[in-house]
Amino acid sequence: MRTKKNRLCQLWKVDSAYVVADDTSDFQLNVSDQYYNTTLEFTKGGGYSSTQYVLDPDDPSNPDPIVRVDVRGTWEFFNEKTQLYTYMDQTEVWLADNSVIDESYIDGQTWRIVKLQKDELKLWFWWQGNTIQHTELWLTPLVD
Repeated sequence: MRTKKNRLCQLWKVDSAYVVADDTSDFQLNVSDQYYNTTLEFTKGGGYSSTQYVLDPDDPSNPDPIVRVDVRGTWEFFNEKTQLYTYMDQTEVWLADNSVIDESYIDGQTWRIVKLQKDELKLWFWWQGNTIQHTELWLTPLVD
């Protein structure tokens, strides 16, 4: 049996994503297109990174991304290893000319580990201050 850390620490790709209301409304919105080619990586040394490509919302038929979001930071388990906490620097890059659109620091994002197997990961996360809804990510290992 592999430890939680050993199962988590690899490169993952987002297969699907949903925004879900944290009330009794049964609201669920498929936002998988917003996570087009998104990867997350957790390292055994506590490093965290993700890369997300954003498609043009004004031209949904265009398959070429217009923005890349690079995130680098650290992660740690808490709450008896049922949750993760990440600290991250985020950089948004306009791909047309490789210029930086925005840089920010995210001081702690809470993730709930819903499922963690060597070949499947399901995470929920909440944006700071948002107690109304969470985002669910369904991930599988990225094999080169």
